[in-house]
Amino acid sequence: MLARLKIGKKTAIAIILLSGSTALWFGGHFIRDSYQLYRAQNWSEASGVVTHALFDTLPDDDSDGFGPANLRELLQYSYEFDGKTYSSRRYGPFARWNIGSNVAKYEEGQHLNVFVNDHNPSESVVDRRVRSGFWLYLVISTMAIVWFVWGVLAMFRHERFFQAFLGQALMLVSFLAFNFALLASGGARDANWWLVAAGFFGGLILSGLSMIVSLWSATGHAVLFLMAVVGGLVSVIIGVVRGGTA
Repeated sequence: MLARLKIGKKTAIAIILLSGSTALWFGGHFIRDSYQLYRAQNWSEASGVVTHALFDTLPDDDSDGFGPANLRELLQYSYEFDGKTYSSRRYGPFARWNIGSNVAKYEEGQHLNVFVNDHNPSESVVDRRVRSGFWLYLVISTMAIVWFVWGVLAMFRHERFFQAFLGQALMLVSFLAFNFALLASGGARDANWWLVAAGFFGGLILSGLSMIVSLWSATGHAVLFLMAVVGGLVSVIIGVVRGGTA
């Protein structure tokens, strides 16, 4: 017999659509790139040449915008394997989530090492290391799956878990926003940047965590919420002071 819903049907459907699709998206992409990262460890090494390299390049169409999100990064290279020449733009798994540029160190005509799939030579990467992108995506995927779990608990266990579901949503959105800010900032991150970003987004994350902890401890909820408020205020003060002296 199916478990009886503890919340309304419309709310339950919304929870499944939001948290389920998010967990499936991030979890699926993490598994896909992790599998390629694992397979690439045994691929053969070949010599390649950079044919095209773009770093922090604005789009050709001015209407596309000029913000950090519009900056492009592209690496294209050619390589020979078993007497045939191939071309690829694949840098490596989790490349978009790596902190710092993947392409800045390359120039057109530069030689580089390419790791090639022996069974499918058209598949290749130039970086098969476990870098920051792997860990960032692991945290995000885990948070998305936990978000889905809170939703299921709210649906079938007790409606009080819906509060944890909302808290987890705040944590997930805040962590994603922090990562986007981290990736968009490039190398322009000084001590003030870290204080402001960590204070602002950290405060939001602690607020979400306090909502979850409140299910078991009112004291823990109060402490975390106070830390969130203090962190947010500190980030605002530093931002105002830094902006006034810029």
